[in-house]
Amino acid sequence: MTPLKAKAMNRVDRGVLANLRCVPPSHVGMPPNLLGGGCHSIKDDASVRPATAISTTFSFIISFTAYFIGAMTRLFFDSIPLEGGRPNPDIMVPKIIESAMPEAVAAVILALVVSASMSTLSSLVLISSSAISVDLTEGLGIKLGGKAKMALMRLFCLIFIILSLIIAILKPSIIITLMAISWGTVAGTFLAPYLFGLFYKQTTKSGAWAGSITGLAISIVLSIIYRFDSSKIPMFGSLAMIIPLLVVPFVSKLTSKERTQQEIFKNAPSSQINY
Repeated sequence: MTPLKAKAMNRVDRGVLANLRCVPPSHVGMPPNLLGGGCHSIKDDASVRPATAISTTFSFIISFTAYFIGAMTRLFFDSIPLEGGRPNPDIMVPKIIESAMPEAVAAVILALVVSASMSTLSSLVLISSSAISVDLTEGLGIKLGGKAKMALMRLFCLIFIILSLIIAILKPSIIITLMAISWGTVAGTFLAPYLFGLFYKQTTKSGAWAGSITGLAISIVLSIIYRFDSSKIPMFGSLAMIIPLLVVPFVSKLTSKERTQQEIFKNAPSSQINY
C-alpha cells in the first residue's frame, strides 16, 4: 500500500461522513416514501413482519456495499481521472469496472444501471407531468377535459425528457448541488413531524409546524450564507434533519394545551383514518 493510500484510509473524510448522515435518513423523510403506494399495498398485518425484515436486509446491503463502492473509489486512484483534460470523479467507478471485471459482468451491471435509471426517470416524469396537468390546473381553476389533460400530460412528459437529456449531455455542476439541497431540505421539512406524529402521541400542530419550518430554514439559509458550497451542503442537510428532532417535542411540550395528534385521530371520522 502506498503512503498516499494509507493516508487516505486513515484520514476521516468529512464529506463522506456528512453524506452518510444525510442520505440514508433522508429517504424516510421523502414525501413519496411517506405517502407512496408501498404502505397502502400491504395485504394484511401478517405481511408486515417479513416485509420489514426483507426491506431492512436490502437497506443494509445497499448501505454497506453499493454506497461504499462509490465512497471508497478514491483508495484505488492516486489522483482523480481526467476526462477532456479536467478531473472527473464520475468516471472512477466505470474505470474500476472496466479494469477489474469481465465483460459479461460489466454488461450485466450496465443493464442494471440503465434499467434502474429508466424506471426512476419514468416515475419522475409521470409524477411531474401529472402534477402540472392535473393538480396545478385544478388548483388554478382551469377546467380541462380528459383528452386535454392527457395531451397536456404527454406534452410535459416530452418536455421533461428533453430537459433530462440536455442535463445529461451538458452535465452542469449546479445539478449536484441542487440535488443535495433538495434532499436535505425536503427530508428536514418532513422527517421530524412524520416520526413524532407516528410515535409521540403528545405531538401538537404547532410542534409539527415548528419542526418543518426549522428544517426548511436551516437548509436554505445556511446554503445561501455559504454560497451553495457543495462540500458543506450535506452537512447542512444533516443539521436540517437532526435539529427538528429536538424542536418538535420541545414546542409540543410548550403548546401542550393544543389538541395532540392522539386526540385528533381519536375524534376523526373512521373514514379519514382508514388506512
